[in-house]
Amino acid sequence: TRYCNIEETKKIISAALAYPCRSSGAYIALLFLMGCRASELRVRKWDDIDLANRTLRIPRTKNGSYHIIYLSDFMVEIIQSVPRLISNPYLFPGAKLGKPIGDARYAFNSIKETAGIPNPDEVVFHTARHSVASNLISSGTDISAVQKLLNHRSIESTLRYAKLSEAKQRQTTQHLSDMIRKRNTNHT
Repeated sequence: TRYCNIEETKKIISAALAYPCRSSGAYIALLFLMGCRASELRVRKWDDIDLANRTLRIPRTKNGSYHIIYLSDFMVEIIQSVPRLISNPYLFPGAKLGKPIGDARYAFNSIKETAGIPNPDEVVFHTARHSVASNLISSGTDISAVQKLLNHRSIESTLRYAKLSEAKQRQTTQHLSDMIRKRNTNHT
């Protein structure tokens, strides 16, 4: 399954934040930062956000559980950039009164084009979730922390996203060699 490396992710987020429709652009940018499912983020309401505690609440996820996402400064900044409509309770208000945005496919296609993403048809909304997990794991984030972020019940579900780059694999083998050499040096 395709995932976007960190450079592609940066380009997508940048293009999303420059997209003329703030709701669609912020929604897509946050998908690539949070790792939550598109269907769960799209229907979030302002009541699900606690800016004082910097959290986003998802009352019922795909696996039926309650989930809290802890918001970074960047995520809060993006959320605060979305116009809040009194007549619409949704974080990402749609064109229809009182409804969330639609699936935002047109916006996503435009954003991928602006970002210059190769093989853009391979990059779908779920790619954002995959990219968050793969980039975090590849950068050395503990797999159990990624499991918690993605709200997986089983670590096996999270391991699907462990796409270690060649550089990370080389770093891992080098780390072991360095540990061995250091121990041998200490004992001679």
